Formats: sequence, C-alpha cells, structure tokens
Amino acid sequence: MDTEVIYNQFMRLVRQPIFWIILILILVVMFIIKNLSRGKAYMKSYEKVENKHDYESSEVSLEKRCPRCGELLGPMEGKYGNFLGCTNPKCHYTELIINKNNK
Repeated sequence: MDTEVIYNQFMRLVRQPIFWIILILILVVMFIIKNLSRGKAYMKSYEKVENKHDYESSEVSLEKRCPRCGELLGPMEGKYGNFLGCTNPKCHYTELIINKNNK
C-alpha cells in the first residue's frame, strides 16, 4: 500500500467520534490496570517485610500511628533497608527502623 493511501484511511478513521471513544476507554483501562498492579506490588513488598523479622520487635509497636494523618504505620522494605511507612496511600510519612545488626 502506498503511504498516501494509509494516511488518508487513518485521517478518515480519526474524524469518527467512535475512534476517540474507544481510544479514551483503552487509555482508562490501561491506567486502572497499571494502578492495580502497583497496589499488588506494594502489598507483596509489605507482606515480604512483614514476614522478615530482622527488625527489633520491641522497637516496632503494632499500634504506632502516623503523626501526619493518624493511620497505622507498617513495616516496609526499601532500597536502603527496612522502615516504617504510613499505610495511607496519600500520606508518604516514613520512619527508620534500627536493625539488630547495626547496633
């Protein structure tokens, strides 16, 4: 096919309202899937750190609350080690956990 023919077919398609509706729906679905998978990855890392016990249990209170929003703080694992992080996804408060090995 000639590029001009392909271009003309594409331009006819773009002028149709159904094209834009389908495109927007595809983008919304992709956005939702991306955010759902990010949430699953967050929960997996939360469970992985929760199962590891390389932090002092006496220093990590199960009822410790976030000073910013009041939600519970949970153990998490990051690039530089373990830390406590707010369980509220809109709040990004973190607190360092001192490992047994670092004392």
